[in-house]
Amino acid sequence: MFLKSKLLFSFLLAAVLPALTVGTAVNPIILATRKVTTPIGFVVSKAFSIPNKIIFHSFLGSDLPKNYESLSAKEKINLLWGKCIEDRTTVGHTPNSKALPVFFRDMNDVFDHCSDERPWRGNKPIHGSGYICKAKFVASPSEYTGLFKGCDNLIIRSAPGLPPTKMLLSGVSIKFLRDKVHSGNVLALRKIGTNKDNFNWFDGMKSMLASPITPPIGTLLGMKFRTAKTSFDTDLSISDMSDYDQKGMKESNPMFPHEVLLKPSTSKFENLRFEEFENIKAGSKLYDVFAKKTEASPEVLIGSITTTSEQTLSRWGDKKLFFQHQRREDDLKRVKEMNKQAKVKGGASRCPFSH
Repeated sequence: MFLKSKLLFSFLLAAVLPALTVGTAVNPIILATRKVTTPIGFVVSKAFSIPNKIIFHSFLGSDLPKNYESLSAKEKINLLWGKCIEDRTTVGHTPNSKALPVFFRDMNDVFDHCSDERPWRGNKPIHGSGYICKAKFVASPSEYTGLFKGCDNLIIRSAPGLPPTKMLLSGVSIKFLRDKVHSGNVLALRKIGTNKDNFNWFDGMKSMLASPITPPIGTLLGMKFRTAKTSFDTDLSISDMSDYDQKGMKESNPMFPHEVLLKPSTSKFENLRFEEFENIKAGSKLYDVFAKKTEASPEVLIGSITTTSEQTLSRWGDKKLFFQHQRREDDLKRVKEMNKQAKVKGGASRCPFSH
């Protein structure tokens, strides 16, 4: 009876959520990713997150050793890859009708759980099925620090946000492994949103600052992400990437860009669909990586990402591999603090939001 009531509540809530959310000033149909919910919407959303603690947070035993974080990046990638290729099948794409658990989940977990392993039970309600590969990031000279200087041990998971039937929302999660410290993670969606014109995975660049997802699913996801102590739905941070390099050495003066963009590096994959990922061979250059120093800055090439293994489906990757998100506010706070220090030293502000 409790579960039936809970599901009924979720459907009713889905019907009223759009009315509880603030829309954009430009287009009232597409809800803003940069606006907070109304007080009523926030309270309601928090209320239906509570059962998550009981039902969806049945913690599993860890598959990774207790000393995992203290290992070298090479040891870590060998462990992760070994788990990923134990079962080269997939749990499958999560139908929209079964994606409701995400609206009961406390979304702070994806930001606050610092690990490469997902601790909670159940399939991923979005980005449910993905291809996994190993890769490397070869950096071009730039002012950015930490992992932006290069990384030899990457795990990439390519997974559509929704079942790729009527539209494609391509999403890429990249884990940069470091010696003896936590990994850096870049999560990017197609910059201009869903693709309804074709199902080419590499159509359009990907960014950690993506356009709002269109309703109705975008409305609901936006509502949930704004319960996670953040006012941004599809915008994430990357400043953690700049703090330590791949050897685990801490940077004394971390520098990170405003935005990272992944651009398909060749027309070779021009018509490649998600289900054809196995055709991508080891040694393939997937993306040229560009960065924007500020919102108004031009895009500058800072490196490229090349695969070092085949692409494979992975049941463990679908269920257990975890990519920690970073709240967009983290970058904005750090930029604000850097600009304060620059002004104290007599320098000019570098913040695009300071004027």
